[in-house]
Amino acid sequence: MYSAASEYFYSAASTDQPNLRNPLLIPVETPSDKTLTPIPVHLPPSYLAASAVKIQAAYRGHLVRSFVRTILSVDADARRIERRIQRQETVDAIRDENSVERVRLNELLMKSLLRLDSVPGFYPAVRELRRNLSRRIVGLQELLDWIVMWKFFVKDGRNGADLILVL
Repeated sequence: MYSAASEYFYSAASTDQPNLRNPLLIPVETPSDKTLTPIPVHLPPSYLAASAVKIQAAYRGHLVRSFVRTILSVDADARRIERRIQRQETVDAIRDENSVERVRLNELLMKSLLRLDSVPGFYPAVRELRRNLSRRIVGLQELLDWIVMWKFFVKDGRNGADLILVL
């Protein structure tokens, strides 16, 4: 019994052009029942363990890359805030008692620290990057506080010519 057939056009007279008038039928047999025959595959245990190790290594690599991506994003924010603090007009705005700029910069630094805290530090390289960046952000916070407090520690002498630091 033939369940499927394929048509193949063959011409005895010419090999360049197929003869469309005399098709040659080639039968293709397929099994009549649709049941699948299971093929047992016996893999050695070391093969399965090696596969698990590869999957776990790939996932750990993905985690580390995503953690480093977050750290680099926070680092870019910290660099942007640092450049902003270094501008003279920002320093002048921060020294004002009713400064919105000071509050805004403090909030940005705290937001950066909170984003950095969301990165777990159980991988040594990620932990070291996170530690260095958090120290840098805390240093920026201290610099910001120092700029604000500077006017209380500086006593202006003769027309600003002599600056005396009171400790």
